[in-house]
Formats: sequence, structure tokens, C-alpha cells
Amino acid sequence: MDYFKLFKIKKRSQIDYKLLTNRFYQLQHKYHPDRVIHLSQQKQKDMLKKSIIINQAYKILKNPLLRYEYLLSLYGFSLQNNTHSKHNQKFLIKQFNLSERIEKYKKNKNKINKIKLFIDSEIKKYQLQIQFELDQKQWHLAINTLYQLSFYQQKYLDINK
Repeated sequence: MDYFKLFKIKKRSQIDYKLLTNRFYQLQHKYHPDRVIHLSQQKQKDMLKKSIIINQAYKILKNPLLRYEYLLSLYGFSLQNNTHSKHNQKFLIKQFNLSERIEKYKKNKNKINKIKLFIDSEIKKYQLQIQFELDQKQWHLAINTLYQLSFYQQKYLDINK
């Protein structure tokens, strides 16, 4: 099932969140299991399955990283199968250096805040880059950018723990 088709929105990296949310509530109103208790058990099961799919689709499409990953999967690209990014020497060195800096300064709030600002700027840079690549259907580039963006997102989450 194509989640973009489910919500009747264009397959794009950026979406209209208000439209997505409105369509989500319309679909949930139609397929929510509580609304079909008068139907047969089989129909109820079918509606429950549809409701679960709607929830999963909404969760994925409203989250930019998950949406990028899902969009790439529609064209046969997966982070798990993307060995090129995982063996990119320059980026591996960046990963190592950043991890080392975080570990070194984890007790220095001032330095950590500077690192967070750096990571935030990298996230913004990679988000713009992947949006362009996805909209231009440059799948091979976009999967590499997604890998890098995912790394910075995870580092940002780790620092904030």
C-alpha cells in the first residue's frame, strides 16, 4: 500500500501537514474499529487492520526522516542495503571526530551547546539537500544524504539525553 495514495497527497519530500492531518482524521472516522461494532467480526477485523495501516502511514508521513526513508523505499532504496554511505571514508572520519568531541566535552555545557549548534546546522543542511534530491528523483544521492542526516539526528538525540 502506498501511504501517499492512501492520504491522497503527492509523493514529495515536503508535505502539507494540515492536509495530512485532516485526511488522517477523515480516514480514522471512517475506519475506526469503534464505529463498526455492529458489523460482522470479519468486517471488524478488516476495519481494525485498515485503522492500523492508517495510523502507521500517518506516523511515517508526518515525520520527515521516516517520510524520506519511506519515499526512498518506494523506489527500491533502503538504508540497510546502502553500503556506499557506510564505507564513505570522509563521512566515517566526520562521525568519529564528532563522537570523540562529544565524549570529550560531555561535562562542559558550553562546549556541548556549541556542538549542538553545529549538529543543528548540519541537520538543516542535509534536510535541504535531501529534499532537493528526492524532488529531483536523485535516489542514489538521496539515500546517502539520508544516511548522513540520520547520523546527525541520532547524535542530537543522544546529546539531549
